Amino acid sequence: MISRGLSVIAIVLCLATTSLVSQDAPGYQKLSQQTMELANQGKYSEAIVTAREANRVAVEFAGADSWIAAVSELNLGELLRRHGDVDEAAQILEHAINIGEKSADKDDLMVASMKSTVALIYANSGAYDKAITYYNENLKALSKLTGEDSEEVALVLNDLGEVYRRQQRFDEADSALRKSIAISEKNGKTEELYMAYRYNNLGLLGSDLNDPEMAEANYAKSVASFEKNVPSDNVELATTRMNLGTALYSQGNVKAADSLYRLSLASFEKNYAPDHLQIAQVKANLGLVNLSMDKPEIAEPYLKESIDGFEAIDLNYPGIEPLYNAYAMLLFNADRLDEAKALKERAAKRGGTQAPTSDSGADAK
Repeated sequence: MISRGLSVIAIVLCLATTSLVSQDAPGYQKLSQQTMELANQGKYSEAIVTAREANRVAVEFAGADSWIAAVSELNLGELLRRHGDVDEAAQILEHAINIGEKSADKDDLMVASMKSTVALIYANSGAYDKAITYYNENLKALSKLTGEDSEEVALVLNDLGEVYRRQQRFDEADSALRKSIAISEKNGKTEELYMAYRYNNLGLLGSDLNDPEMAEANYAKSVASFEKNVPSDNVELATTRMNLGTALYSQGNVKAADSLYRLSLASFEKNYAPDHLQIAQVKANLGLVNLSMDKPEIAEPYLKESIDGFEAIDLNYPGIEPLYNAYAMLLFNADRLDEAKALKERAAKRGGTQAPTSDSGADAK
């Protein structure tokens, strides 16, 4: 089945200001406030302009190697990351870290925030080794600053575990993710929204390990956490429901999987355009699960629409191959041989090959 993973390597930062800027540089505080207001409105392009000006004022006032300059670069780098300018963001944040670590006025927690933001950028761009280096540096620093069982440490462990999972370093991923969850559970944070993402990550690891029971247990916890914290049509809740459906399907619980996929589809269709990837994914799941329940009349429109959706997005999308086979077999069993042959030819033109059986497929994580 096709599963969609959540992108949960994240650390939420507030745009930083510093009390070290006095009346000698009154423009800095005003520019920083404007930057925060624009960022809170999602106006990142405008916020970046004011953040660059704040950085210029900070450098002129205190020097390029000052702590104030490092803080202003943190703001600018975080805004660039949110805006999608990740290469420039990483470069600026690396510079801010170099300044900050040498400054006598440094705030160690803020330096840790800088490192987490750089790690996030590297993790989401596939530079996993660099991300791991920064996360491990943060773990060491935060363990001293906030305690080994702090929520700050738990957050970094979660992010580190997810990077290890993406690298297929599964033992290290399992250790980090479980420790992250254990710390927050010990701290009484089980009702917090961020626990939904952590349980989902551990569920994804279970899927990677072909351990459907582990996957099911953690996806179920993730769904329960989302349901307590977000509206019923939230797309991240829908994604985790789809993941849970896939874990249940792999254990033969097809009716429960079908129900979860239908809930996910309703949420995706409410929130996304008809050509969105996740709509194609969940329709593929619904098509395959209804085939397994011997309901070809229900499966067929889902399979057709999912294939059309995948082709419109990416002709070589890996999840499309089992769908060509499944739909062709449906047509063959219905004695619609000409349609089955045409579909096989259509698949061949788009690079399709003989696919796995219908209860396997591609994870899009």
